[in-house]
Amino acid sequence: MSATRLEQLTVVMKNNEQSKARDAESLRNLGRIQEIEAAKAQLERKLAQEQERNRALRFKSGQVFLASLEKGAPVKLGVKRTDGDYYLADDDALMRLMLKIEQLGSPGLLQRLKDAGDAVSDTITKSQFVSFLQKLGMLPTDILAL
Repeated sequence: MSATRLEQLTVVMKNNEQSKARDAESLRNLGRIQEIEAAKAQLERKLAQEQERNRALRFKSGQVFLASLEKGAPVKLGVKRTDGDYYLADDDALMRLMLKIEQLGSPGLLQRLKDAGDAVSDTITKSQFVSFLQKLGMLPTDILAL
């Protein structure tokens, strides 16, 4: 065998070794990609479950609130404990209600609620509350949030 032929074979073998190393690295990267995709899919499932849980909790709390309004049960003001869920849209609706009350001036919110509700029992029903919000000119989305 000639020296040039030997050199050519050496170059081919080096290229073959480099190609094998690149292929092995590609396989390792592929494994990492598959692990990341599996973790992503798992996180997406957890997120969907958490979103569904949040929807169910909001629906349930809305039902309880509407039932208490319908019964005309007195509302006790005070500190409530929550599980940490916070909905900015609800807070925005409350802020718009308070702004509206401030713009209208006296009487304040509490007196307006008493006037809109039953004076004898000092309670307000759901329909009275909705009517109260409509008279104030609140948006339908805000009325639903409240």
